[in-house]
Amino acid sequence: MKCNRVNIILTHRCNLNCKHCYMNASYNVDEDFDKIFLSAKQLLLTLFDGGVNEIMFTGGECTTFPHIVELVKYAKDIGFGKVDIFTNGMILNKELFDLVDACYLSIDGLEHNHNFVRGNNYSFKNLLKTLDYLKEIDKITYLQFTANNYNVDDLYDISKMLISYLNVRKVKIVNQSNEGRALNSELEPINLYKIKDMLPILYENTNYHIQFLSDLWSRYDVANYYLNTEIILPIWFDLVDNEYYIYTKDCFVNSINKFDMTELQDKLKDISLEVTNHFKTKLEQQYMDVESTLANMFKKEE
Repeated sequence: MKCNRVNIILTHRCNLNCKHCYMNASYNVDEDFDKIFLSAKQLLLTLFDGGVNEIMFTGGECTTFPHIVELVKYAKDIGFGKVDIFTNGMILNKELFDLVDACYLSIDGLEHNHNFVRGNNYSFKNLLKTLDYLKEIDKITYLQFTANNYNVDDLYDISKMLISYLNVRKVKIVNQSNEGRALNSELEPINLYKIKDMLPILYENTNYHIQFLSDLWSRYDVANYYLNTEIILPIWFDLVDNEYYIYTKDCFVNSINKFDMTELQDKLKDISLEVTNHFKTKLEQQYMDVESTLANMFKKEE
């Protein structure tokens, strides 16, 4: 098992107040950005020397990090093959978008619902400005839609809206979490089986050029992907809390100061085997909620 891609959390600061936020991110946080910048540069060197070739900067909202453009340039100068960002699209930083290889954006409904979920009356208009610029420069773009009982039906109109955005490759539909601000939100997670029934129509609405995905997998998906290939679990480096973890903080956490690539690779191998064996016992199920399954596997005991 080789760790080739990691996610780097640069800040817990965010310029929105999303009702479904699993981190409870806020703009009013006290962070030493210069210190984080230096730590990020050192981490990038360590990761590249360890064989990592792809990174994604995220947050919080990574575009609020004052040194984000410098970091992307630095990562590319070192030699990373792919440098991406995950953003809410509120800040149209053309220099940044021109530099990155791909952009991950959050969309949570059409204007009324997106603004309601995001807690900002201008968030959808700003998102469209960003989407339009990414289309103009033909930047590879991926979207994430956090589904809840309030916005799920907007997916049909979103798919029709995206028909002209040929740079958008995938829309990942995830269920709302029960952590952070989302824990006390008026919004509620939905039954993923509703999403399953929507997927063929959403795909058709874009003339089959955008792939729509959810965390609900058929037993054939599980067998063909999870059991026959390496299980790729996301690696997170949180430079604010100075820790890194595999998939979730319930799974494996260590201080970045103690980061060791060999230890990480060994841990990935062990966890991958554990997940594979667990899924093998579930193949009698027609469908599996992969995200919930993984979350329950790594859930800390009370």
